[in-house]
Amino acid sequence: MFSTSTARPLLFQDENIKAEIRASMSQSVSAFEQGDLEGILRVYAPDAVVLPPNSPAVQGIPAIRQLWKSLLAAGYRNAAFQFDQIMHWGDIALVIGRYTVQIFTVPGVLEVDRGRYVAHWRRTADGLYRVTLSLWSSDRWNQPSHK
Repeated sequence: MFSTSTARPLLFQDENIKAEIRASMSQSVSAFEQGDLEGILRVYAPDAVVLPPNSPAVQGIPAIRQLWKSLLAAGYRNAAFQFDQIMHWGDIALVIGRYTVQIFTVPGVLEVDRGRYVAHWRRTADGLYRVTLSLWSSDRWNQPSHK
């Protein structure tokens, strides 16, 4: 029998979990700045899915490694993330925020990309929260020069 209850799961406000997620993202951004692919990948669960803008989904660490390798090779640099919301329910968390990143579009010319992101995190067997689904929406693709 199905319940018609509209009750939502209890939202927790554990600052330790929020701090863990912020620290993990900070370490990943630091690894990104250093071009450290393995450091970037530590934030992801083994079965993670990434949905980049205007590109096919990638799933699993090997595919995500290739995605980040291609972004670094394309000249993505100087990433910064803002956290608008971190919500969590038990072993699940949802992070919503904004980002900026610089991209070398032509040698010596940096363009700034801004956008929004959403990431679904799950506590994995090792006890850490890791990204299981990530997607971002780039404002850059809405500019007339990129249509």
